[in-house]
Amino acid sequence: MDLEAFVRDIPDFPKEGVIFKDVTPLLKDPLAFRESILQMSERARKIDFNIMVAPEARGFIFAAPLAYEMGKALVP
Repeated sequence: MDLEAFVRDIPDFPKEGVIFKDVTPLLKDPLAFRESILQMSERARKIDFNIMVAPEARGFIFAAPLAYEMGKALVP
């Protein structure tokens, strides 16, 4: 699945010259959201770690299901 199709670019937000990546369309689609977690877990399984840290807003959204999928602890 091409997940880029579910990420919307918002130019000049929050300031001129910045392209904000809006993941709301991805979150609205259960299959795309699930696929994003599966794709991230594939990459993350190549790294040896015990605890996943979610340092910011989008981190909270993705880290919890990713930690669950991988059987890892989560620090929000």
